[in-house]
Amino acid sequence: MLISHLCLVMKRKLLFWINVYNGLTNAFIIENKLEKSVRELPYFFTELKVDIGGYAFSLDDIEHGILRKNGKRNFRPAPQFLDEDIRLNFTPNFFDHRIHFALNCGALSCPPIIAYQAQLIHEQLNWAEENFRHSEFLIDHVLKQITCSSIFVWYRNDFVETYLNDPQLNNYKVIEKDYNWNFRH
Repeated sequence: MLISHLCLVMKRKLLFWINVYNGLTNAFIIENKLEKSVRELPYFFTELKVDIGGYAFSLDDIEHGILRKNGKRNFRPAPQFLDEDIRLNFTPNFFDHRIHFALNCGALSCPPIIAYQAQLIHEQLNWAEENFRHSEFLIDHVLKQITCSSIFVWYRNDFVETYLNDPQLNNYKVIEKDYNWNFRH
């Protein structure tokens, strides 16, 4: 009984933060009257914040501090939160690489957005991963090359021994697709 309760709590934390990120992205786009891209505001991911439980969170705080469990990024050597930051208590108890297929920052190159549900979260995340992988991680075994979304490159370390870290693909050339930050109209 206790184990199933803990699993439910972990699922709900993951679910909560994914849905908050996606909803907040849309709210920030609307509130700031962005017309073409989140790139219209250079500080879109870092300075726009919302109060959750008495703490301020930016989109970067949610993605990199909470959902990626303070994971390192190639383009930013420091972690999102300092070790003593109380907001680290909000992180799920486990890291799930499938968040990269669930978070939508409004760009055309982002995975599609859906509302995630507690009882379906694992199935929905599996679907999101499969859907994104089929269109955004293309392997040509004859030419020994991979054409993929920047998401696979930017967060390569989050995928452990899959995708670009798959030992069977070690000698393959990687062609990173240009990331399209524009909105769909």
